[in-house]
Amino acid sequence: MFDENKEDADSMLDIMLLFYRDLLIARKSGNEKLLINSDKKDIILKNTSRFSTGKLLHNIDIIEETRRNIKQNANYQLAIQVMLMKLQEENA
Repeated sequence: MFDENKEDADSMLDIMLLFYRDLLIARKSGNEKLLINSDKKDIILKNTSRFSTGKLLHNIDIIEETRRNIKQNANYQLAIQVMLMKLQEENA
């Protein structure tokens, strides 16, 4: 997914951030009207209980760190792989 869309990495990271943002909003407020991805409302609400607020915030930090690393010319493939490993570890 990421390798084929290297030029769109920033957009893909944005999509991930918005998903975690919606999970955080749903977890903290429960107000469905605040969700950006309202078309994914059922998935978001179903997965809200899987993550603590701390895990959601940490996952957002991991994605932001990856974005910074890529912008600072880090090896793209390595940065993405490290991000995915960190997200997997965090959510195991």
